[in-house]
Amino acid sequence: MLEHQHLIVRATVLDPITSVEVINKWLIDLVDKIDMKILMGPFSTYCETEGNEGITATCIIETSHIAIHIWDRDLPPLIQLDVYSCAPVDLDVVFAHLGVMKPQNLSYQFLDRNHNVKFVKGEDLSF
Repeated sequence: MLEHQHLIVRATVLDPITSVEVINKWLIDLVDKIDMKILMGPFSTYCETEGNEGITATCIIETSHIAIHIWDRDLPPLIQLDVYSCAPVDLDVVFAHLGVMKPQNLSYQFLDRNHNVKFVKGEDLSF
């Protein structure tokens, strides 16, 4: 049975990923760790627009998606991550995978979108 789980994360980090190649590998590894399958991608680009510099990357996974935006020139650098999955998502696995970027603060909301949109859990975490 499909689960329709949606994780939304906002984090400030000490060591943001700034390379398109590295973020693509990071996404591939995350998909593997949450036991999903890539259907297309990952796709990523670096935005050079002043005030909006950073990486945007997406990966299409079995009827779902992962999207991440990293503003590496913000002080502190900011990450916005969106994981929508048709299978159960282990939050600890996703948070551990973000560890490579050395999160300082992380807040998230976890939604159950199976029959309606229901808030399941959310927290503000400091590292």
